[in-house]
Amino acid sequence: MRIVVIGVLMMALVGCGSPGPAPDAPTSSTATVAPTGIDPVRIKRIRAELPEGFEVADVAPDANLAGLAGYGRDWVADPPACAGLLGPRETAETRGLSASGTGGTVYVTVMPVSGDPVEAEPTDGGPPARGTAPLAEPAGDCSAWTMSYQHSTARVQPAEAPQIDGATTAGLRADSVTAVESAARTESTIRWLTAEHDDQLVAVTVITTPGNEEGPLTDDYAAGLLVKAVAVLHR
Repeated sequence: MRIVVIGVLMMALVGCGSPGPAPDAPTSSTATVAPTGIDPVRIKRIRAELPEGFEVADVAPDANLAGLAGYGRDWVADPPACAGLLGPRETAETRGLSASGTGGTVYVTVMPVSGDPVEAEPTDGGPPARGTAPLAEPAGDCSAWTMSYQHSTARVQPAEAPQIDGATTAGLRADSVTAVESAARTESTIRWLTAEHDDQLVAVTVITTPGNEEGPLTDDYAAGLLVKAVAVLHR
């Protein structure tokens, strides 16, 4: 009996002398977040940051950035290498939310970066390189390019993106025109902001129609939403 009592006392003393586990570091939602990992499941937490009064829905798991803007998987980029700026065409792991209301629609998504390979122009006289190019550093000149799909065409240019520590960010702005019946056409402005980190692509896609620039879906709102999305995904 004495041996048992002594053993219990020694265990208690050892436990008292051991430091407790360090508290978890607080998660920041500022523009200086430094992510150490991305947990895609957490994307639903961005719901509170979507415009008040907008209708919110889940994004389909096979959604890609071009498709959110109405450009199907067979869309074509000119130059072709610029297509890589919009991430993979084929994915089954997209997570996110959409919000539609006055002035347009906003999507907040996260998906794996890896996807169909991108063929880049050779830089040393060798054969074209194949692989998933960094989204912010496409091969070739993408200062002004076009994307087309069926009756839709868009002129795309780089746009300013927020800086996020630990992530590679990029922005695109496109003026899209779709021909409809009776020689009529519809116009829209598309803005993509992306943050690439930990083999995941976090993106904010905003689609508005001309004349609705004064609504809640402003450039500043989109930039802030991307920063907050990365923050909520941060493990």
